[in-house]
Amino acid sequence: MNQEDDSKAKRPDQSVHSVSNNDGSVIQPRIATSKLVPTEESLAFSERIAKELDLPFDREQTAAHSQELSTRYFKDIVSVIAEFTKGITLEQGSTNSLEAFIEPYQSEGWVFIDDHLDIWLFSLNKLVLFKACYHTTDEEEAQLSEWVKRYLSISMTEDPHQNNLVLREETRKLFINYANLLPVANAMSVSMMIFIICHEISHHYLGHLNQAASPSSELEADKLAYELFLKVAEHKDRLKSAQIDESTTSAPALMMVYLRGLSLKTLGADIGTTQHPPASERLAALIEMGKTTWSDTSRERFTELKLQFEKLSLGE
Repeated sequence: MNQEDDSKAKRPDQSVHSVSNNDGSVIQPRIATSKLVPTEESLAFSERIAKELDLPFDREQTAAHSQELSTRYFKDIVSVIAEFTKGITLEQGSTNSLEAFIEPYQSEGWVFIDDHLDIWLFSLNKLVLFKACYHTTDEEEAQLSEWVKRYLSISMTEDPHQNNLVLREETRKLFINYANLLPVANAMSVSMMIFIICHEISHHYLGHLNQAASPSSELEADKLAYELFLKVAEHKDRLKSAQIDESTTSAPALMMVYLRGLSLKTLGADIGTTQHPPASERLAALIEMGKTTWSDTSRERFTELKLQFEKLSLGE
């Protein structure tokens, strides 16, 4: 478990955020955003979790790493699939939203990853894993359901960051007693974030930045992204941060289940746009690819977590 996992309860800071070129150099940020930095309280909680799991803990290293997770993933990804990342720069920061995108900039591709997206995925993973792994009373299940629904509504609030901190404080007491779930939740989040970065890389490699966005281009990017994701997974043992466990190769599909839940909560239906297909269509494509690439453990985990998420988010 990366020691920065649960130091993701952070506060905005107006200092310069993390930007990495595909050659590893640091360059001037393009998007004027703040960055999220860990609070003393969140670092203390991370240290307590590390102690519960009998893991070493370095406060300074944890604080530094927690501010550059996506950047560290990107550097590892570049080391594996350099031929796909030429001309791409990744910027990590906070615009107080859940977003990841790529756009053209000076004949190159500029990827932006909002830190809130990583926090959001990690939080949902924790709650759904708890429901899947432990017997819950009706009262506990009602509380888990409320938390999941509030996370799905967080993008509609005036201050998603503050609402995320409130939710994290409410759920923190639960997870200090079930710290063994956090490494699994983190491994799933890492895999989801790697897929997201690979998706944006795929848009650039496939030439999508030179044409209007469309549902078909999103599905095409998903297909290549999953192929790149699997390439990264093959090099797990030599990478420092972008480590994809065999049991989490279905995590990108579970993320689409979450995004479908987000659409249902915020829009009332899983609908596509002129630029994006419905999340259910993206999910179906990933499940199809998973038929020949997921391990039995990964397939079983996806089936169970999808079921539990739907129970908590939709009352099914």
